[in-house]
Amino acid sequence: MSSDFLRLPSKRQYPDYYEQIKRPIALDDIKRRLEAGSYAFFEEVKGDFELCFKNAKKYNMKESQIWQDAKHLHVSISPCHHPARLVLLLYISSRIDVSTP
Repeated sequence: MSSDFLRLPSKRQYPDYYEQIKRPIALDDIKRRLEAGSYAFFEEVKGDFELCFKNAKKYNMKESQIWQDAKHLHVSISPCHHPARLVLLLYISSRIDVSTP
């Protein structure tokens, strides 16, 4: 999985992202909202996951690795009717070290 989904793109490096994407969201945002108890319903969580991956597919070219990863992740949660799949995705994403050396 691409670590590009963990955090939103830099506004300085990708200003056009914020012009094209009206509701930017990253996995870290979803994780924070879950931890804060901001979601009232499972469908809200699922909707944010879907939005994250739809945003990536909208902004990136179809041939890019990010687009391909977004497609794979979106398909993997689309038939999801059980929260465990989304929790697992959040757990995996939290284990990725994206710190700079």
